[in-house]
Amino acid sequence: MRSTALITTVLSLLTATSFALPAEQVEGLTARAKCSTKADCSGGKVCMVVGCHGQIVGSTCETASYCNSFRAPTCGATCK
Repeated sequence: MRSTALITTVLSLLTATSFALPAEQVEGLTARAKCSTKADCSGGKVCMVVGCHGQIVGSTCETASYCNSFRAPTCGATCK
């Protein structure tokens, strides 16, 4: 029974890690300002919401041109 619990715990950690790692790799989004809409951003920037593996990993204020051209493996951006 213990080995089953250990395997479940390890799988849970691996799953959490697989969603957490892209956030660090995608331009350090976790360290930048969070936003929900363009109103949260200044200087004419838009709110870029990044999702990886079907999970939202972060949001940041970026220029519209950067947001629209954003490409990353298994990740995408929505410009709000």
